[in-house]
Amino acid sequence: MELNTKELIAVLKSATSYLEKFDGMSERTCRTHSMPFLHHLYLNGTDVVTFNGKSYFKTSCTMGVEGLLYPHELVRMLACLKTDTVGITKNKNGFKLKYGKNHTTVPVLPCDDHPLKDGLPKPNYEVQIPANNLPDFIEGIKRCSISLDSGEDKSGWSGVTCIPGDKGLMLYSTDGISMSKYGPVDLDLGEDQVIIPSLICKQLTARQKLLDGKSVLLSFSDVYTSMTYDNTTIATMMSSEKVALDFEMVMSKYLVNKPMLFTLPESIKETMRRIQVSISKVDEKAKQIRVVGMKTSGGKLSISTQSGLSITESLDIDTDDETEASFGSSEIKKALSFTTKMGMKDDYAIFEDGKFLHFLAYTRSK
Repeated sequence: MELNTKELIAVLKSATSYLEKFDGMSERTCRTHSMPFLHHLYLNGTDVVTFNGKSYFKTSCTMGVEGLLYPHELVRMLACLKTDTVGITKNKNGFKLKYGKNHTTVPVLPCDDHPLKDGLPKPNYEVQIPANNLPDFIEGIKRCSISLDSGEDKSGWSGVTCIPGDKGLMLYSTDGISMSKYGPVDLDLGEDQVIIPSLICKQLTARQKLLDGKSVLLSFSDVYTSMTYDNTTIATMMSSEKVALDFEMVMSKYLVNKPMLFTLPESIKETMRRIQVSISKVDEKAKQIRVVGMKTSGGKLSISTQSGLSITESLDIDTDDETEASFGSSEIKKALSFTTKMGMKDDYAIFEDGKFLHFLAYTRSK
């Protein structure tokens, strides 16, 4: 059979990105590892499968070959070819790859004990997100992702929590420093509460353009959550024990005496770029802290850094009230990239843009 060279490279690269990576381990060691499926692609004749113990990836690619393929050398070789198509013929050691008048044998290891040889277990329930509802859902996931906790030990904080509301689905997230809220989204996931794990959130936002006009199937079980579109499935293995905060109860105390919000000037992104450049030039100790000071007074917003840079922006409000706070530069940069309005009060700040609300605690360290 013949396959398009560029399409084959794209499939192999996508699948390879999910392979387990061990720092300092040679390719030879990876090939002879006691669990070779961690470092090899599993071919079942019609699909390419990757499973690294934490995440699972499967996409259709009819190669007519079964077994474990170490993909790195093959990808490098295919990238050097100038032919639009390559031929694949199965043999006893793997398959013969034909390109032009040349051919080479690519070894494939036998595999009878792959843990997911028969695919993922049957999910507890599934929900199809229609193409017309998917863009707003992904936008909510994208915005709430700025408050995702990167730690793996806090299962309840490792994703975006989806809770049905009176007007639609509400999305929430927190990392213990910030908290995000987006909604309502015109969508029903069929459960009182669903947590979309971080990996699935990242895959949805990374494929936002690719998924335009398509629907996505979300599957939930006690051991995994997966997303499926076209002929591709991506899953993350996770514990079934998750505890989500009562986000509305936590947020209500901030909204009782909501600070005055001011519209951020259009030049704020350029200001933050200059701030980041300034921070990158400070010494190593300050780099670890990366604190940005912010002050509002007399219709002005002043932003300063530890390295001495200070920039003042004009606001659309005129008030004598002064508010001063310090934030981590990465947190403030992410918040400003998604919002148009901001307000500071007591020990927190609120950022707002349409259906999106973001709460950020002050940074105490100097």
